[in-house]
Amino acid sequence: EEIKKIEAKGIDLNSADYDGRTALHLAASEGQQEVVEYLIQRNVKGDVKDRWGGTPIKDAKRGKHTGIINVLSAYLNE
Repeated sequence: EEIKKIEAKGIDLNSADYDGRTALHLAASEGQQEVVEYLIQRNVKGDVKDRWGGTPIKDAKRGKHTGIINVLSAYLNE
């Protein structure tokens, strides 16, 4: 619900923090599959790198979030 509130305020869902991490990075690393799916439905950038070169799918793999890995793999055609 929070991501929907953020979007309703007109905030770009591709926005990144000072480390270059986006909402997709955070959702993927925290195992928030519903949020990942919502962001994908909004066509966010899926391959953006943070300042360490990490991507959302790398974060999902590090956290062993299999469902998110599958969703992101399909989205990124990997």
